[in-house]
Amino acid sequence: IQYRYDVSINAYVKDADGNYAQADVMGLFTKMAESSGYVTSSYLSMVNSMSSRFSSIQIWDEILPGSNGELISDLIYDQYDLVYGAWPSNENEVVLVLNERNEVSDLVLYSLGLITAQDMMDTITKAMQGETIEIVNHAWSYEEICGITFRLLADTDYYADTDGDGIYEDISSDSNRMTLLLDNARQITISGIIKPNPDSTSTALNGYICYTKGLTEAIIGEIDSSDIVKLQKSDAYANKNILSGLPFEIDEKTGLTDAEKAEQIREYFAGLSDKQKTETYIDILSKAPDSYVDGLVSAQMARYDTREKQEALIAQNYGMSSEEIHDFLTPYSDEELTQMIKGFIEEMIKTSYAQQQKAAVEEAITTPSEEETDALSAMTLMMLRSREAKEAYILSKWRESSGLSDEEISTYLSAKTDEEIDGITQFLAREDAVARYKSMVEPTSDIAYAKGAALFDAHIDACDEHTLAGYYDAYMPDQVSRKTRDEVLKSLGYTSLDSPSSINIYASTFENKDVIADVITNEYNKSVPEEDRISYTDYVKILMSSITTIINVISYVLIAFVAISLVVSSIMIGIITYISVLERTKEIGILRAIGASKKDISRVFNAETTVIGFGSGLIGILVTLILIVPINIIIRAVSGINNIGAILPWAGAAILVGISVILTLIAGLIPSKLASKKDPVIALRTE
Repeated sequence: IQYRYDVSINAYVKDADGNYAQADVMGLFTKMAESSGYVTSSYLSMVNSMSSRFSSIQIWDEILPGSNGELISDLIYDQYDLVYGAWPSNENEVVLVLNERNEVSDLVLYSLGLITAQDMMDTITKAMQGETIEIVNHAWSYEEICGITFRLLADTDYYADTDGDGIYEDISSDSNRMTLLLDNARQITISGIIKPNPDSTSTALNGYICYTKGLTEAIIGEIDSSDIVKLQKSDAYANKNILSGLPFEIDEKTGLTDAEKAEQIREYFAGLSDKQKTETYIDILSKAPDSYVDGLVSAQMARYDTREKQEALIAQNYGMSSEEIHDFLTPYSDEELTQMIKGFIEEMIKTSYAQQQKAAVEEAITTPSEEETDALSAMTLMMLRSREAKEAYILSKWRESSGLSDEEISTYLSAKTDEEIDGITQFLAREDAVARYKSMVEPTSDIAYAKGAALFDAHIDACDEHTLAGYYDAYMPDQVSRKTRDEVLKSLGYTSLDSPSSINIYASTFENKDVIADVITNEYNKSVPEEDRISYTDYVKILMSSITTIINVISYVLIAFVAISLVVSSIMIGIITYISVLERTKEIGILRAIGASKKDISRVFNAETTVIGFGSGLIGILVTLILIVPINIIIRAVSGINNIGAILPWAGAAILVGISVILTLIAGLIPSKLASKKDPVIALRTE
């Protein structure tokens, strides 16, 4: 019996570049997803599709424990051979599982730190894009493999009370803290290397790096004794989410009206800083209306109404040839490809709209108001009191923009009146004021944020209750924790040894398997309430049911052929016996003449058919025993399973001989009956 728990194996290993990498397949695809930006949004969807295909690959797996408290079951020792090193003797030791050819996949090599994340991502990206991948065979000695060490973090290690306010924050994005954590984390070593025994028809390990139940129990104990779990379980945090600081329950009404939502969101927005107001304003304006998006998507999709045009669009975005993208997209149906293109175009439109709105807001908050422009331009005009100073100022500005010479500009200005010179100077001073203001005020400056906040306040004041209710749903922070106390503890990896998530039961025989299923179904589940009943899956039964169905179909077909053969052979035996009766008619007459009864005649022919059936049965058994030898040799060579083979039990052989005797006896009953009814006189006259 193996008890399974929801325990995460957060193992890290140093790769060839000396960087810590998560020793897990899904960790690799997470990196690929994080490394992809907007430009490769469809690449991100392909990464997600690829990760779903590889999600069934299990790198880490727990070894089946022994029945008497041993770390490893005898079943594992029977199914696997130790190639190098030693079996794990404590919770900090693991084994690497090879295949029959002493190989592991690239994904396992990445998990061992022998291939860098970048090399692995490059290989997978080439595979997704249909590029040719150069196959490189790597080889490592057993000693090198057993020198690999992992660092293991518990789920609780990713959280810390950084501010000392009793609220724990996720620190997994802090590379420096993570490196420090990993340098001091639990160390896991590979103690040995194993591979399946050639004589094993099945194996109990599904992963490639396998650990003992001791590690599972150690992680559970470490999480249970952590400060964050102790606090969350304490009375002080009985109604407080330790990760967010929000209560689990609030004693107030729910289901607010639009007016109530509008009032509360106004109060919330009023308490935001200028920076937060500006960012919220940009976020509100960046959401493109559905009608706008739908209209542009429809217009764009009309341009890509054939599969060839859609493939050309994807090829253009990825820099691939038409042949490469065609081969890569072959598995996708026309509908799937159309939806992919539609999603890609929709995302482009939304992103472009958001960028335009952000640029418009930044332009607005970095542009001076009329009052600010007047003030700045006045400062410039104060220094330009004489006509000569004004003409020199105009000359300096026009020299760069007009392309005219100084003499031409001076000639032009000399013909202007003082009022016209003043007008030109004031215009240029205002342009200069706007340019100087923009050079001084960045979109992230306090002045810009103050203007953004003013625009946001004006926007909120102009909104109706329905619009504000929508903002409440989108921007109002949670007032209550979205998770229950148990869900928070579960997210921290907390579990109890008394509450396994699943139980694997390995029966020694098929009969015992049925007994166990019967006990669960008919004894335990019927004696407890529905919520306490055990839900179990008989994987062997599911597998065997389909195999049994196939075998039954084949058996029925073979039985039909055998039945036809038996009927034909019985008829032939009857015909042969009848011919024998006809050929021995005179002999029958002689036997009757010397005193043989009708029953004696029947017994003679019945005895003959019995002897024929017995002899043919023995011959069939001997032929079967002879043919079994080469047939078994051929089956073992083809299947590669050495312990498979056909046998003929002696009891079965005896039954087959008995069936042969009975069938021949039945086939000879009618001819023997006809022989017993022959008239002796007529029979003696027969030549």
